Amino acid sequence: MRYRSTGRKAALTSLRGAVLRGLAPDGGLYLPVEIARRSPEELEEFRRLPFTEVCFRVVRPFATPDVPEEVLWQIVAEAINFPVKLVSLSPGLHILELFHGPTLAFKDFGARFMARLMGYFVRGETRPLKVLVATSGDTGSAVAHGFLGVPGIRVVILYPSKRISEAQEKQFTTLGENITALEVAGSFDECQRLVKQAFSDLELNKRTFLTSANSINIGRLLPQMFYHLAAYRQLPVASVPLVVSVPSGNFGNLTAGLFAKRIGLPAPRHGDRNSARQSQRAHRSPRPTPMMSCRNICGPGNSVPARRHKRFRTPWTSATRIIFHACWICAAAASNM
Repeated sequence: MRYRSTGRKAALTSLRGAVLRGLAPDGGLYLPVEIARRSPEELEEFRRLPFTEVCFRVVRPFATPDVPEEVLWQIVAEAINFPVKLVSLSPGLHILELFHGPTLAFKDFGARFMARLMGYFVRGETRPLKVLVATSGDTGSAVAHGFLGVPGIRVVILYPSKRISEAQEKQFTTLGENITALEVAGSFDECQRLVKQAFSDLELNKRTFLTSANSINIGRLLPQMFYHLAAYRQLPVASVPLVVSVPSGNFGNLTAGLFAKRIGLPAPRHGDRNSARQSQRAHRSPRPTPMMSCRNICGPGNSVPARRHKRFRTPWTSATRIIFHACWICAAAASNM
């Protein structure tokens, strides 16, 4: 699989190149050149296979030929070693519980997979890879625990002072080893701007082997497809179209859902739960109804990963009803609403 930049100016690259660079040389974000659509028969088979096997089959085309199949299987098996439970509230409304990972966040999927993938890619490198991360809370926790102890990699986490929960702050500031946390007097957007400045600093990049673990990195988006398939394979009836409401402050989660849709997930619409203003701008549609959330959200005001989302989105129509919920991913059967 080859990857291209949303900026359309950088050369095509491999998965290794896309993951280790994070941001393309032209400032764009990497996308797979093509996404093969799975047949209805394959999707139905996914409902019967073990979840590890499903994850492996879904990500294999994106990792070939960069990662041998036996290595990819080990990465998937080690990274996704916790349950993904679908809870039914009614015949047409279900909640996918994504808080069973080690840091209780859905970002455990992406961080744990990406850490092991990067660990494989940097084997034999003479320079340590430095991973820069801007976090509003759960990304820092998931990345810190995912990369903890991975040989050849050091992680630097930037987080906004007094704008994340105490529990999350302790999750990534108390680990030590190859994890360093830096408290920034400012917002999440300012943390993200510092990370982008580091990537655009030519002299710094000559001296240091840098990449990112934020949702700008394609290595974090690919495994986020897994739980969209997890919801589908647990539904009582798989043939009905889905409406998926995602908690996505920075469009990464939403874009991963659109990747899953491209491979064949029967989800005609994906809705963004936490970024109504960003969604409004991206879709150029009437303003979505704001909803209260029980989660403390420090969302970005300037979403860089929205560039990927715009490449994959479909028009928003008033005929589509999105089910929003204050707790993680919802998958609702459209025909039952």
